[in-house]
Amino acid sequence: MCEEVIKEVNSVFKYILPDTCSDAEKEEKSITAEEVVKAIKYGKKVEIINAVIEGPFILKSVNVEGEVTIQRTKIRGPIDWSYATFKRVLNLEDSIFEGDATFTAVTIEKDIFLDNATFLGEAKFSNLSVMGAFYSQSTTFKKDVIFSEGIVKKSITFSKSTFGGEADFGNARIGGTAKFTGVNFKKQASFNGAQIEESAFFYSADLFSIDVEDVEFEDDLNKGIIPEKLKNIFKTEDYSLSEKAMVTNGQDDKW
Repeated sequence: MCEEVIKEVNSVFKYILPDTCSDAEKEEKSITAEEVVKAIKYGKKVEIINAVIEGPFILKSVNVEGEVTIQRTKIRGPIDWSYATFKRVLNLEDSIFEGDATFTAVTIEKDIFLDNATFLGEAKFSNLSVMGAFYSQSTTFKKDVIFSEGIVKKSITFSKSTFGGEADFGNARIGGTAKFTGVNFKKQASFNGAQIEESAFFYSADLFSIDVEDVEFEDDLNKGIIPEKLKNIFKTEDYSLSEKAMVTNGQDDKW
C-alpha cells in the first residue's frame, strides 16, 4: 500500500513516498517538474524521496537559494540546469535520470552528491564549478559523459562507477584528490590537459583506454611501467594507476 504520502509545501517543498509504494503507485502519484521548479524559484528547500517527476526539468540560469535533495527518484524528462547556481548542497543520490542531463556551467557553492545515481542519457558537466567536493561513487552513466573544463575545488570521487559511453575530462581542474578506484570505462576516457593537484587513484580500474595528451593506457595487457614523466600532468608525487595499465605503441617517447 502507498497511503502515508508526506507532502508539505510551506517554506519546504517536501514530497516523500513510503517504501511500500509499488512502481505503479509511484507513477499514479507522480509530480510535475514544473511544481518543483516553482518551489525552487521561490527559494524553498526541496526534499523529494522515492518519487517520480514528470516533464522537462528546466532550471536554466536560476539562482537556487535552498538546499535541494532528490533521492531514489525517477526523473522522466530531460534536465537543463545550465548556468544555474546552487547556494547549498545538491543531493541527487540513488536517482534515475531517464533523459539527457545538462549541467553545463552550473555553479555549486557546496558539495554535490550523485552516489548510486543512474544516467540513461548523456550527462553534460562541461564548465561546471563546484566549490566543495564532487561525490559520484557507484554511479552508472549509460552514454557519454562530458566533464571538460570542469572545476572542483576539493576532491572528486568516481570510485566503482561505470561509464558506458565515452568520458571526457579534458582540461578539468581538480583541487584535491581524484578517485577512480574500481571504475569501469567501457569506452575511451580522455584526460587531456587535466590538472589534479593531489593524488589520482585508478587502482583496480577496468580501463578500455585512457587518453592523456596522446598517451594511451589499456587494461588486460601485460603489466608495464608507467613513465615517471606522466606524473607531471597531475602535479603530484603521489600518483597511482592500476597494475595492469601500460603505455602502448611506444607513445611514452613523446614525453
